Amino acid sequence: MISCDKLPIVSGADELTGHVQEFQKDPLALFQRAAREAGDIAHLRFGPYPFYLINHPEYIERILVHDYKKFIKPSMNEWRQLLGLGLITSEGERWMRERKMIQPAFVPRRVNDYTAMILEKTRAISRKWQDGKSLDLFEEMKKITLSVALQAFFGYKTTFDFEIVTASLQRIMDYIYDVNANPQKSVNDPTRLAAFEQDIQRLDDMVYTIMQTKQEEAGPEEGEDLLSMLLVKAKEEDHPIGPQQIRDEVITHLIAGYESTATSLAWTFYLLAQHPEAEAALLAEMERVLAGRDPEPADIEKMYYASGVFAESLRLYPPSWSVVRMAAEPFELGEHHFPKGTQVFMSTYVMHRSIKYYDNPDAFRPERWSGGLGRQLPTYAYFPFGGGPRICIGRGMAMLEAFLVIVTLYREHRFTLMPDRPVEPIAKITLQPRTGIWMTVEKRKTSNLSGVGL
Repeated sequence: MISCDKLPIVSGADELTGHVQEFQKDPLALFQRAAREAGDIAHLRFGPYPFYLINHPEYIERILVHDYKKFIKPSMNEWRQLLGLGLITSEGERWMRERKMIQPAFVPRRVNDYTAMILEKTRAISRKWQDGKSLDLFEEMKKITLSVALQAFFGYKTTFDFEIVTASLQRIMDYIYDVNANPQKSVNDPTRLAAFEQDIQRLDDMVYTIMQTKQEEAGPEEGEDLLSMLLVKAKEEDHPIGPQQIRDEVITHLIAGYESTATSLAWTFYLLAQHPEAEAALLAEMERVLAGRDPEPADIEKMYYASGVFAESLRLYPPSWSVVRMAAEPFELGEHHFPKGTQVFMSTYVMHRSIKYYDNPDAFRPERWSGGLGRQLPTYAYFPFGGGPRICIGRGMAMLEAFLVIVTLYREHRFTLMPDRPVEPIAKITLQPRTGIWMTVEKRKTSNLSGVGL
């Protein structure tokens, strides 16, 4: 076996800081360059500390699936301040217990029962749009997905100040990213730390108020939402859970369930607005399959092009653009040996745009998925929801929600990109549009035959 430190360091490393400055400026460009230059395993540095970008599906599968017990999630201090010991931040036996406890909330039957609610929330937001006016589709998608998440995870029809909640969430995510992107944590100043803690307190106040109200009004009865299920667990004698753990789980799923879905939806609308032929094909499929009725979960299997649109959006702009693990014990990849403590990155953004696996990889081509591409690819050449035992537990709900929102909004509206508002991706916690995605929104004229907008 060859020691991993024998791998040549990717070019451009500063003598003192390594690749830190390039990573902070544009991690997507750095990772793509590193993959082109080094191939399957790219050796980079953060200051004096090495880390490795893994660019081979077989190696990614080994880390996430076969040897997953050898790896943990690194740099979780700030995440634990926010999420406590929820499903994302826990490890080992605790994680396995929590995954088993939470899983019933995401089985297909429960997820499919959210269909009417998702449609209602989508239309409630879109009814506020003024015909012919411009708006930021990223912010509008966050309104929809946050409304859906509150209903699905809390089951409590509360009113909330969208601007305050989303602003708190955005500041929290920006702070966590900035601190973890800088090994010396130079941005960890007292003012930002205090604001970070205040934003967490706002979320705590909201969660505990909803919990208390739910218990006072009806008691912890088994319901379809996650909070109801956890409140029932709190009464069990074998493995009771306390308010803190309930809080940790619902905060975890609120944050994981709303922003990533909103981001993927925003990028989908952006791509469709740039490709009128894809929009026309989507509308034709909607008319053929739905014939004017509301979409249902079973329609996902019938609407191949719509499924391809979202799969292609997740390929080009995966919200979770990178997966990070730290070795809890030594491991091997190919002919190389890696010691305990090694940090590895696996970038969905890089793998999804690899010329090795995709013809014309930077092009938006939903039809590429109609020929069974997903079955032909190596498993970890496409992994927008992660993989292995820690694959995203809410992926089924995310797919259903995205399908329903896309079909519902495209049936009723036409979206045109504003030419003077350029769109640029920025790799933060999720892969977001730096200044939003601004579009002019117009109501479609309705067909007399099907109800699908023309």
